[in-house]
Amino acid sequence: MPNILAGPRPKTGTHALVIGVSDYPFLNDPASWLVTEGFALPQLTTAARAASDVAAWLLDEYYNPDAPLASLRVLLSPADGERINGRIKPLLDGVTSRAERDAVIEEVRAFEEDCKKDPKGMAFVYVVGHGLELTTRSALLLLSDFGDPSHLNRVSAALDVTSFHSAMNAEGKPERQIWFADACRQQADVLAKWTHLPGAISPDGGGPPVMSSTLILSATTGESAFATRTGTLFTKALLEGLRGAAGTGPEANGSTDWQIKLDELKAWLSARVGALAGQSNVDQSIDVMGRVFQTVLLRLREAPKVDLTLKLSPKGLNPLPRGTIDKEAKVIAKVTEWPDKRKVPAGLYRITVRSNPKVVRDVDVRPPKFDFTIEVAP
Repeated sequence: MPNILAGPRPKTGTHALVIGVSDYPFLNDPASWLVTEGFALPQLTTAARAASDVAAWLLDEYYNPDAPLASLRVLLSPADGERINGRIKPLLDGVTSRAERDAVIEEVRAFEEDCKKDPKGMAFVYVVGHGLELTTRSALLLLSDFGDPSHLNRVSAALDVTSFHSAMNAEGKPERQIWFADACRQQADVLAKWTHLPGAISPDGGGPPVMSSTLILSATTGESAFATRTGTLFTKALLEGLRGAAGTGPEANGSTDWQIKLDELKAWLSARVGALAGQSNVDQSIDVMGRVFQTVLLRLREAPKVDLTLKLSPKGLNPLPRGTIDKEAKVIAKVTEWPDKRKVPAGLYRITVRSNPKVVRDVDVRPPKFDFTIEVAP
């Protein structure tokens, strides 16, 4: 569909492409090779929703004064009954916005044109849906009309994400690029004879690389990418990180604001995706490709909020000592009960416990949750 961003474009900005596929109508079509050759895949229920949440974040929360959001192209194929983010759904009603081959080709071309006109800008790409790999360094997104028996080539309704990324990593394209692909990377026996998919969408490109173009994949080679009933593990971790969990404050980055930098986001995703997978008793770990250069991806308008929990050790103290929470030499809270739970802006704090002897601790409170135990004399 056309750029959904209203208003004039900044001279230098961020150009975003978001694709989410849950609905695959040909998975059970008797006329499709998917059925005749036993290519079994389930329908998805949260991929389009995840993509709409990322698009809504870009529209309402993305903040980068050096490269404000300049264009946002969104293609979604939701499953029946799948909830699409309320900020995005009205913008897609009445327009061609399904993530099918022809529409994806059109929007990829338009996205490339946006980017060519803005080499000092930034590119942001996020895709989610069923995925496959043909080699250990490939990643493919299956589009909604994958398996359509009317297609001349059986695998033409697929986006070759790694080839697309490589084509964009070339002089004359945005010098800063960040790509995310939330999809499985397992190999299919029926496609084992190919090292690339003839007919898959794979734009031309090449030349000297740009300053930074990183592709972060939700799963490493041969792995699945998992989801719960509320969304995918990777996108949950990604949005947490972009909203501040992967941020660094002024004390750490030497600036006057909170920032999300590439290295910190990679580290956050690696740890958080692994933790979420562990909670679901599955294995999932991210993979990173491309040209990696430490860069500021975005800034935060204010310090992110943190769920802070303060505990005393040993437990069962009687009487309980009182305490204070200070920030920038000012008392912001008095503590009379332990554990103390509250939501605070991220940053440096001084925790004082008026035990005997008094205990003072300086802590760097980081999002999204921060638990801290203070040892006191019994």
